[in-house]
Amino acid sequence: MQYANYKSQIESAFSPIDFRTIENELITGSIEIKKIRKDSFLLMEGNICNNISFIIDGAFRQFSVVDGTEINFLFYFDNDFTADFSSYITETPSNYFIKALEDSLVITFNKNNFSLLASRNNDWEVVSKNISNRALLTLYKRNDILLTLSPENRYLKLLEVHPLIIHKVSLSKISSFLGISGPSLSRIRKRIISS
Repeated sequence: MQYANYKSQIESAFSPIDFRTIENELITGSIEIKKIRKDSFLLMEGNICNNISFIIDGAFRQFSVVDGTEINFLFYFDNDFTADFSSYITETPSNYFIKALEDSLVITFNKNNFSLLASRNNDWEVVSKNISNRALLTLYKRNDILLTLSPENRYLKLLEVHPLIIHKVSLSKISSFLGISGPSLSRIRKRIISS
């Protein structure tokens, strides 16, 4: 695997760990680079989330199924870390699925290996804190958008934050994520296009 092609992207995500240290951990198997096929699962509902994955290239969605309907909770794209962080932290079964929206490339590490890395090098603790902070901010921003913005502004904000989302995610999944019905989202999109 030519992970050196992603050196700056990986170094940025795992700062303050240098790329040589990451390469060594990839070689020893403490962390892995994996290709994930479209429609494959990183996590199944009911399983305990023991892994965190950094998305080098690709897209995922975290969702649950309620009364037979998929409810989209979060989308993850390049340079995001993906996991059910609640399950990961509490070591309890997940209420979510995490599924690839397209063929993807990720760096994955499991909880036990990550703890071992942190015990050998304090910089991995800094990485852990940075990942936790990013996850917390993502959830905070999502809640803020859902609670404070109108449906139209939720959609506009999503496009601002993730401009390529309409090319990677179906409108039905986007409407579920935004808490907007499909027909309402269609009307919003039509109004935006015509203005």
